[in-house]
Amino acid sequence: MSTVTPIKNISYFKSFDGIRGFCCLLILILHYRFSTYNMPAYIAYFGLHSFFIMSSFLITKTLLKDMERTESMWQCLKVYCFKRFARTFPLYFFYLFLLVLIYLLLHFTIKKDFGLMEEFKQFGAMLLTFTYNYRETVQYFVDKKFTLITIFTPHLWSMSFEEQFYVVFFFFLFFTPKKFLKPIGICLLILIPILRVIAYLHMTRNTSDHELVTLILSRNALFQIDTFFYGILLAVIKIERKKYWLYLTAIVGFLLVFLMFYTAHLTAVNKQVHLYEALREDKYYYLNYGYAYLDILANSFCFVLFGAVIAYPDKITIFNNKVLVKLGVLTYNLYIFQFLFLPFGLIFGNALKRKLPVHLSEFIGLCVYLVILYYFSKLTFNKFEKPILDWKDQYIVRLYPKKSKQA
Repeated sequence: MSTVTPIKNISYFKSFDGIRGFCCLLILILHYRFSTYNMPAYIAYFGLHSFFIMSSFLITKTLLKDMERTESMWQCLKVYCFKRFARTFPLYFFYLFLLVLIYLLLHFTIKKDFGLMEEFKQFGAMLLTFTYNYRETVQYFVDKKFTLITIFTPHLWSMSFEEQFYVVFFFFLFFTPKKFLKPIGICLLILIPILRVIAYLHMTRNTSDHELVTLILSRNALFQIDTFFYGILLAVIKIERKKYWLYLTAIVGFLLVFLMFYTAHLTAVNKQVHLYEALREDKYYYLNYGYAYLDILANSFCFVLFGAVIAYPDKITIFNNKVLVKLGVLTYNLYIFQFLFLPFGLIFGNALKRKLPVHLSEFIGLCVYLVILYYFSKLTFNKFEKPILDWKDQYIVRLYPKKSKQA
């Protein structure tokens, strides 16, 4: 019989940065539209779910420690809010500021803003108040059709989604006895998917726009809050060095891939579209009962994968790749600024098609886009984000009680 070795009480693993970098790279490639084959939309859903679950896991670990180190709810709340604001607000609002500058530059030079002013008019208030993930929900009540088109801000819904979770996250963890975290979390992992099924069946009776329904279910916090509870459970359960984490990762991963292709195959047959299109487009994601199991499988795969990494950090080293780890450190910057540089890659790729084969031209365009984005993200990280994070780490000690500082 093998000896079970408990895992040390730590909340950071190098592989986490690698996983984050890998998922971010997949999302960046996904958003680069090729003229032939494009990556499946399922990749984006898995990637974002991995971000949310990992974020929830790490914040839960940190907050539970801060609850022990601080002396009151108010003191703990100040520490929590300061950490979250310093981490997410500066870069987010810096990007919005850049968009305003770009609008002014375009308006006063070429008299064309490529829809920026329309985006500000339609979504400005939602972007500033972190309610941008409800734009499809609002559209459902307005005319039940998806007519909201954005160029520079389509990805920022996830920032609103996370900030809303942060608001309820603190109070849930602070006021819920630790012994109830697991049973409440398990109940929500059961109830929220049921709520998604009910919402899907209700909305599809009232609208034929399946893309609108899909985006509502995937972006509305009410229907996706279970994603974060996977991270909470991962933080509060005892993860031991047992092989079932590896077996579960392989089994759930196989089920996710198999059902992804099976669901897309049924859609391709029923809708008379190519399998590539059925895999790629958001509007096909929840068809053929995908609404009942695909999100559950994506969350479950992230959960067991992270569990396996925590249980076997010395064996699962594939994500320790230096390039992936570097991308993981820059993930927030890469994700925020991606749509600023995506047009450059597309334009460059299209220009090359006059002399080079289509596939080669688009691949070069993708590489140009990724390289420009990487170096801009590295610049903003080193010159803007990192100084703020360093200042946060220095200032945060003042918010803890003196005994905790000495400890």
